[in-house]
Amino acid sequence: MCFAPNRIVSQIAAFAKVAVIAILFASVAQAQIESPLDSRSPNGLVQHEALIQRLGHPSYSQRTRAQKRLQTLVLNESTKTAALAALKRCAASEDLEVRESALRILREAEHRSIQLEIGKLLDLTNPSSKIRLPLWRQYSAMADNGIDSRRLFAKLATDHFVALRYLSGCYQSKAKSAARKKPTPTNPVNVHQLLDPYSIASDDAALWALLLCIDDPQFRLGLAGLSTRITLALTQTGTGPILPSRSESNVIKRMIGKWVAKDRSTGLDRERLAIAMKYQCHEEASSLCDQVLQDRFATPSSHAMALLCASTLGRPHLERLLVERVSDNRTAHVWQLIASRKIKIRTQVSDVAVALMLHQQGIDPRNAGFAELQADPFVVFREHSLGFSSESERRNAYVKAQKLLGIEIP
Repeated sequence: MCFAPNRIVSQIAAFAKVAVIAILFASVAQAQIESPLDSRSPNGLVQHEALIQRLGHPSYSQRTRAQKRLQTLVLNESTKTAALAALKRCAASEDLEVRESALRILREAEHRSIQLEIGKLLDLTNPSSKIRLPLWRQYSAMADNGIDSRRLFAKLATDHFVALRYLSGCYQSKAKSAARKKPTPTNPVNVHQLLDPYSIASDDAALWALLLCIDDPQFRLGLAGLSTRITLALTQTGTGPILPSRSESNVIKRMIGKWVAKDRSTGLDRERLAIAMKYQCHEEASSLCDQVLQDRFATPSSHAMALLCASTLGRPHLERLLVERVSDNRTAHVWQLIASRKIKIRTQVSDVAVALMLHQQGIDPRNAGFAELQADPFVVFREHSLGFSSESERRNAYVKAQKLLGIEIP
């Protein structure tokens, strides 16, 4: 058998040509993976997407190189924006390998970004305005910009970043609200359950801080009655934040003080006063106390609590305030203290005024006939215990009080 020399040479040349083309193609492909991509170039985004498609390449080495290259691009400030945009688009790819790899790179990028921002947050040399964590601006307005407030927010951002991002999307500033409303974001977590004041653990300072922060009409959350639920939770014994950490406790107290000082149109003055006293927000309690006592349209229960607060805080002109309300026979509370006796105790604003007049003179109101009197750790007496079960008991107590005080009580 013999072979034509020319034919053998031509076959070798053909094979060599195919090999060269294959090598060149592989070199171009590798160059696309390893060469820098400028996100500002017209085809930068297309190149990023082509690179992302290699995450589904049959070759493991090709997939690995593409993934490492994308991670590098995401870290580079000049290519970060385009790379992230392409990754977000490909995160919905029908190719499982591409989709999972893209999502993993996005999660890693987000985690790095969060950790960098938390690092900036904990560095007091960075001004508050430079912090780019969601809801930091609203939070710092209530908690302040100190290191204790920053540490608590760092804990919140670490444990509940997804919720923070969602809630930030629900915030509608007044300027934007007047111009154009943002679309309501998709709720990735059950925020309604997460921020139920009756479900939050008493020692979870981070979630209590977040709850107080978002109780604002500018947050479009669809949480009807949130202010009322927070108010009742903070008022009742055994609910609300009880924090072993002094630093966290001080932050929460500041936030509760700002929350108490909100517009009085929200109502529940009596409860807000009780909360301010419970959490030792005395400055806010004094301000709200004065507002209530100057408001003749405030509810009787608000006036009764304001008198107790004024006595505890030593507000000026207290004696005059008490004398003015001795004639106020509006009912502030009706309580059935002992079920077995089936007796209702009715407390009038005047009852609170008389009992406090006695107390100011160092006289135990029980000596005048306030038989159901109970001490209170925050406002001297429990207001519901200052009443009487009948009008005759009230009149007898007033007569005794008049003799003890040496003044005439109408």
